[in-house]
Amino acid sequence: MKTLTLEEAAIFHGHLGPFLTLGYIAGKEAVKRVESKSPFEIKAIITCPQETPYTCFIDGVQCSTLCTMGKCNISSFAGSGITLKLEKRDGKTITIKVREEV
Repeated sequence: MKTLTLEEAAIFHGHLGPFLTLGYIAGKEAVKRVESKSPFEIKAIITCPQETPYTCFIDGVQCSTLCTMGKCNISSFAGSGITLKLEKRDGKTITIKVREEV
């Protein structure tokens, strides 16, 4: 699946930072693990503190999965850790948790 590059994600987000990069990498890995070929067959569910810099993770996920608010296939919830759950229509699911020490 063709997605934005990390450099394009930085332009979208406004700068290249660590939480954007974490989200980008997590999204890329999740898409690979569920073997997604299209953003229309997946849904991203993110849990993180709802404040910057943590929410920058969300932009990274958007850019590497192409899940967007407009397609209604991404959602974000308040939580103490940072987690990405990617669900594919065929039932494949992966959950990626960022280590607390990060």
